[in-house]
Amino acid sequence: MVVSSVLAAAQKTTTETDDVIIYVAEVDALIHPVSAEFIRQTINQANAADAALVVLTLRTPGGLVDATRAINTSIIESETPVVVYVGPSGTRAASAGFLITIAADIAAMAPGTHIGAAHPVAGTGQAMDETMAKKAASDVAAYARSLASQRRRNIELAEKAVTESQSFTEEEALQAEPPLIDLIAADLDELLDQLDGRKVTRWDGNVVVLRTTNAIIERVEMNWRQQLLSAVAHPQVAVLLFSLGTLGLTIELWNPGGIFPGIVGALSLLLAFFA
Repeated sequence: MVVSSVLAAAQKTTTETDDVIIYVAEVDALIHPVSAEFIRQTINQANAADAALVVLTLRTPGGLVDATRAINTSIIESETPVVVYVGPSGTRAASAGFLITIAADIAAMAPGTHIGAAHPVAGTGQAMDETMAKKAASDVAAYARSLASQRRRNIELAEKAVTESQSFTEEEALQAEPPLIDLIAADLDELLDQLDGRKVTRWDGNVVVLRTTNAIIERVEMNWRQQLLSAVAHPQVAVLLFSLGTLGLTIELWNPGGIFPGIVGALSLLLAFFA
């Protein structure tokens, strides 16, 4: 009886130890401090759970350079290998998304996606003066070259994505010599199938063999605060909030004591300024 209990406990411990956990998170937003916080939290959770892999499904038109660098630092320093998967089909990882893709341990794309167009622009979307434009492009190009070199990806194409705003389909990215990405997969299941048994060289040079068969998938989502702030940070929403805030304060000035229009206007302007 005692032997049976010991064997059962040993089997349970072995099963728990052998569980393969993969954290999956979707980043469908601009790259800004909120998305950087979400990705960092996801990676930290995976590290704490001793997960086998983190898969970031990425689709974005771009975002802020500082937030991009923060995300890439989290990826580089992660104890858990990180896959950036541009998908599903028909989406893109442009500008900041391109830099995040080439910084990953494994860069993957779905059919019908594209990456690139990483030339920096002013935060307002307006043109920078010639000197500042050259400095910004040179800085981001050097960053792209550094990421591509360390990850053994195509340095020339990584630089052209910044200096010449070039974009690449999944086939162009994979067939380049050396390639910009590691593989093409139609969906998450196919991605995990292709990754099983694959050797991955981490940023520090250590080689890890990925195990994804029968993995437990832990899906991570933004909390309500992150979802709200991420939605507010969209340029169209920011303009709408600014207009609403201005209108609310104007109505309050025309009708002193109304209170409600003033409160709504002030809150809208605060959110617009945050964006």
